[in-house]
Amino acid sequence: LILWSLLALGNPVKLLHSLFLKRRDFKLLNKNMKKSEDQESSNASIRWCHESSLGYEAAAGCASPRAPLAPVAPIGCGDVKDITNVEDNKAMARCFGCGKENGSGVTLLQCARCAVASYCTKKCQTADWKGNGSAGGTGHKHSCGVYKDVGKGMDFGASYAPPGDVRDRRRAAIAGLFRRVRLYLCPFAVHHSEAGAGRGFVFLQSPCTLAEIALPDPVLANGERSCLRSVLMHRLAFAEFDTEVIRDDFEMATCRTELSAAVAEYDEVKEVVVCARFRCGGLFVFISPLVPEYRVCLALAGDYAGRDAVQLNIDDV
Repeated sequence: LILWSLLALGNPVKLLHSLFLKRRDFKLLNKNMKKSEDQESSNASIRWCHESSLGYEAAAGCASPRAPLAPVAPIGCGDVKDITNVEDNKAMARCFGCGKENGSGVTLLQCARCAVASYCTKKCQTADWKGNGSAGGTGHKHSCGVYKDVGKGMDFGASYAPPGDVRDRRRAAIAGLFRRVRLYLCPFAVHHSEAGAGRGFVFLQSPCTLAEIALPDPVLANGERSCLRSVLMHRLAFAEFDTEVIRDDFEMATCRTELSAAVAEYDEVKEVVVCARFRCGGLFVFISPLVPEYRVCLALAGDYAGRDAVQLNIDDV
């Protein structure tokens, strides 16, 4: 019956070929739409207001974030080895597949694409590519590009890449973090706005460096497991920025002008202002669309009643 129907409609070969092309075009359209949505929801839709590096200690040597506003201690960091020196990084490197250390009869070879991930055997590389290595996670297939951007020194290529490329990589890392936490951050901001706090911003802090937060899985460039990756959110009015934040850390004043302008101009029903500070000293102020939209955020806002601060484990969201 199907064959008769195809014959009745004309040349069956041409018809099947036409159906195949349409299906292929439909898949390509969906793929392009998904890509466009991802781009739109990340870097492209964010309005960057301020970017700087504060005069903190070296990324790996700093034991904790500066002056958290609430007594929430950094989780699980403890003593952290210096991972900013590329040569030392190679010496202490571990296989991303099984965790074996470099040396003592083990010679690690690097991934040819990112030049960061190291493996002791082809078997380990294949397992980690699929996400079946000792670290588990998403698999290097999906994280290779991020490791390439972060670099062996966990500095986004600051030691060798043009400043514009480093800036774009850091922005991409911030956009990626925002995508992971926005379903919590935006309703949290809307709740405080509706509760009478007025115009303000979300102060986002982390006991991790931006490079650590950027990685899809908690595995550093040298193959070691990262500390528990978390962020701490407060919703503040701009006046509290002067009385709370700058009072405890005068270097935060570097973003005061841009933050003031952002708080004054953003659309409370469509946007959220974020000031993000990381253990490495990275400081960012940006305006992003509310995701989900305002009415959905409003429905979720009740979850944050009575909560002045929210701490999120990045690997659980």
